Amino acid sequence: MLEVYLRELVAAAFELPASDIDPRLPLTSMGLESLMAVEVRNEIEADLGISISMVDFVEGPSIADLVTGLLRQITGEATGSRANGSGADAEWEEFRL
Repeated sequence: MLEVYLRELVAAAFELPASDIDPRLPLTSMGLESLMAVEVRNEIEADLGISISMVDFVEGPSIADLVTGLLRQITGEATGSRANGSGADAEWEEFRL
């Protein structure tokens, strides 16, 4: 479900059908430029309440990489703050896209 959301978001930025977006390809190899990256990142933050470092974002993660990182952050929010007191921010810092 998260992959579908991200594919649709990226597809909208490229003005393409979501079916044309390969979730395994790095976004930069598909032609993602900085303005598009800012738009996509801001949408993710607004819709999901999850922050992604712009540096990490433009280094070329694929949609599959983003899904993994976002799921780790969501999981950290659900369990990390109770289990070890470090919270989701520490979990996300460990995962570099």
